[in-house]
Parts: sequence; structure tokens; C-alpha cells
Amino acid sequence: METERASALTPEFCPVLCRYYDQGFLRPIPDDVAAEWKKDLSAGGMAALSYKGKFYGAPEASQNVAIWYNKDMAKKVGVDPTRIKTWDDFLDQVRTAKDAGVTSIIVGGQDKWPLHFYYSLLAMRIMGEDGLRASAAGENGGFDNEDWVRAGKEYMRLIELEPFQDGFMGVKYDAATGLWGDGGAVFTLMGDWDLGAQRAASSNGGLSNEQLGVVSFPMVEGGKGKVTDTLGGASGFVVTRNAPDAAIDFLKVFMGPAAQKRAAAEGIYIPTAPSAGGLVEDSILKQFAAIGGASTYHQLFLDQFFGSTLGGAINDVSAQMATGDITPEEAAKLLEETRQFQ
Repeated sequence: METERASALTPEFCPVLCRYYDQGFLRPIPDDVAAEWKKDLSAGGMAALSYKGKFYGAPEASQNVAIWYNKDMAKKVGVDPTRIKTWDDFLDQVRTAKDAGVTSIIVGGQDKWPLHFYYSLLAMRIMGEDGLRASAAGENGGFDNEDWVRAGKEYMRLIELEPFQDGFMGVKYDAATGLWGDGGAVFTLMGDWDLGAQRAASSNGGLSNEQLGVVSFPMVEGGKGKVTDTLGGASGFVVTRNAPDAAIDFLKVFMGPAAQKRAAAEGIYIPTAPSAGGLVEDSILKQFAAIGGASTYHQLFLDQFFGSTLGGAINDVSAQMATGDITPEEAAKLLEETRQFQ
């Protein structure tokens, strides 16, 4: 089942896992088993299945969002994405690409969620895990605080460069990834699934691994987050209250490092076991495996993590700021109002 990162949130913002816990549906993993898993599985993956100091399942795979770049186009416009360490570095390269007369970034704005990646990751880099938890719990003004306003302002610094393709708000994800696969921009911000998606949607077979590069979303100056904080999806299995011991024995095998290594070697999914990442053969997915394996805090997509109402509002304000219809201050206030009344 797909799970969300568990944390000590108020009931109305409790992610799926802790709602199951509060309703008495879960059985904890024995401490000795969890201790063994913690040695082999990523900290972020394990945290996604924990609540109040206990583990309730085993992580299978994670999906991570990162900055993709087209090596040929980057060379053409004179930028080196591997040198991107800060948000300012990224903005400088976006500006250089635009000045060279090419599209800097492809995005499917009509679907909104691709835009929320920017806003979400900026918020994560600025306030870190503790800040996000505090916002969800209504502390420090909830979402209406200086960190969320700053995330919006940093996002607007990108928007003001007009980095996206013409008509980006009328383009859905499938069409956008096709444009990316056709070599339509220097950058895109998307998850590891985009490797196959861009090839399927492209008019010419898409970008080869040799043409593609990947870098983690950069740090924001003065931010409390870490470059190893990841945003994406998480999947795994949890154990229900009445499950027999055999269920845990099954997970020891099926979700254990040996099985994850086999899944990696056969290209079934990118596992959460850092040691399994070395067996991922695809050169691009290997980079994503490294990002996931190094994750110290894996945050589920905010539009899923906060539920349809508040999550939908995050998508909405991400799109509205991109079109200039709302300010960062108004966005933060709207999110807090939504949090209070959902």
C-alpha cells in the first residue's frame, strides 16, 4: 500500500499511517526486527512507516523528485548543472539559458502538481522537517509565517525569469514530458518515473541516458533543511493488528535487503536499501537510487500528504503564483485559512 510519512501531527492533519494507528488497525514490528531493518534500509524509508517511536511495516520503494538536465542543450548555452549547489546557482543557469534564446524549463502547468514541486522543495529547504511539522500542527502561525512567505518569494524569483515554455499553463504533464523528450528545454523538475515517460510521449523516441543528467534540488541560503531531504512517493507494506507472526516473517524475506537487491538487479523498482542501489543497472535510475539511499528525511508529495483539501490548495497557489494571480503573502494566508477550516 502507498504510505505517507508519519509524524506527530494534530488529528485533522494526521497522515494515513497514524490514522490507522489511532483507529487501532496496526501491529508494531518487533523491536529486534526493526533494529535489523534499520541497518539495511534508508532512514527516510523507515521513517515513512514509523509513528511514536514504533515501526509498523517495511518500505519497498521510493520515488524521488530531482532536477533533470539535457546535457547537449546545457553545453550549447554554456552552463554546467553539476555545479548547481544553491538556489541562486540554479537561477543563474536558468537565466543564462534564457539569455541564449532557448527554453530554460519544461513544465506541465495545467496539471498544477508539477509546479507544486518547486514550492514544496523550496519550503523544505527553507524550514526543514521540523518547520513542516510545525506548520501542519498549526504552530508558529501554521502556514501563514515568514518561512512559507519566503518559499513563495524564492519561487517567484524563478517565475519572474519567465523560464517555462510558451503557454505552459495550457500544457498537461503528458504533453510536457513529450516536449522534454523532444529536447525542448535545458531543465525539468520531475521524478524518476520521467525516464520512461518522456520516451513514451516524445515524437522521436526521447532523450537517451547519455543525453540526460540529474542533480538534487539545491539548498536555499540560510535554510534549515538538508540537501538530502527528499520529496517524492513512498510505497511499502504495513502489518495489521490481527496479522499472524507469519506476516512479519514474510516481510523479513520479501522486503529484506536480499529481495530488494534482486528487484534492483532485475529493474523492477528502485529499492529503499542503499546497498541495493549499486545493483540498479540503468545509469540514470542509479543516480536516483543514490539520492533515495542517502535520504535522511523523505517527504511525501505535499498535495498528497496534506489530503485533498489542503493539498489541492497547495497545488492551486503554486499555479496562481506562476500566473501572477496571487502573491506569496496571499498564498501563505490562504493555505493557513484552508488548514483551519478543512
